[in-house]
Amino acid sequence: MAKKYKVVINSQADHAMSAHIRFLARASAPAAGRLKKTLVAKLRTLKDNPYAYPVFESKTTLRDYRKIVIGRYIILYEISERDRTVYVKFIWDSRMDNAL
Repeated sequence: MAKKYKVVINSQADHAMSAHIRFLARASAPAAGRLKKTLVAKLRTLKDNPYAYPVFESKTTLRDYRKIVIGRYIILYEISERDRTVYVKFIWDSRMDNAL
C-alpha cells in the first residue's frame, strides 16, 4: 500500500472556506452543511491520490497548481513529492474575480 500524502490547508484557504460556508448559511443552513461536507470530502481524497484532479492552467501563474471544481467553488493546490505533502493554497467562488 502506498504511503498517504499529508494535506496542509494554508490560512488563506481555510479562512475562505469558512467564509463561503458562513455566507451560504445565512441563506440556507442545510446548503451550507452540504457544502462543508463536500469540501471536506474532496480535500480528504487528496491524501490518497492528489493527481486525480486536472492541472490548473493560467497565464498569470508559473506554479504547478491542480484544481478541484465543486459546483461554483474551486480549490487550488500544489503537490510536493519531496515531503509527500499536498498544499491547499486557494478556495474561491468562481463567480468572484480572482488574481490567478
